Amino acid sequence: MKILFISATYPIPQLPRQGAYNRTLVEALRTEHDVRVIAPIPWTLGSRASSTSCEQHPIYYYPPKILRPHYHHFFEWSIQGSVRRLRRQFEPEIVLSNWVHPDGAASIRIARQMGVPTVIVAGGSDQGLQAWGASVAWWSRSNRRRDGTAACAGASVQLSTVTQQACSFPESAAPAPVRRDARPAAAHPATPRSRPSPPVSR
Repeated sequence: MKILFISATYPIPQLPRQGAYNRTLVEALRTEHDVRVIAPIPWTLGSRASSTSCEQHPIYYYPPKILRPHYHHFFEWSIQGSVRRLRRQFEPEIVLSNWVHPDGAASIRIARQMGVPTVIVAGGSDQGLQAWGASVAWWSRSNRRRDGTAACAGASVQLSTVTQQACSFPESAAPAPVRRDARPAAAHPATPRSRPSPPVSR
């Protein structure tokens, strides 16, 4: 299967241990599937990373600390060029994303443009941050596909239930807990699974 993985939580030269679990996931999937990665770098880091045919690192532009409910629009706009270049030689069959908002929200919109399903991995705190929880529920209700082509995977049964209630997924696209025994071993066991704080608060 041809998979497009989209997330800003991914190792980059400036933060080599960031999102190590996502690289482990991608490498595990690559044993049986063709996986390409778009991992944008926040402009606040002030530098770029080299891109390859398999991994692209566009710059993610957004206004720090304001317009948070609209960050998925900025995220989508920032990666559109990379998506267009990727599709010249690679047509994804599914879009996989980590972190509900803005990464997941933007991925749903990108997948719709390509006419393919979306799967979003919710790690936990992305559903628990009440400061912008209302906006997560808002875009989820606005963007969910009634035909079941948008789904969310939670790290536990409890998280899956919270995600389903907050986002009002249709029954056919209800979040499913990830089997713990199905996870690949982490490349860096000491790396925390929570999203690291960027230099400038998003």
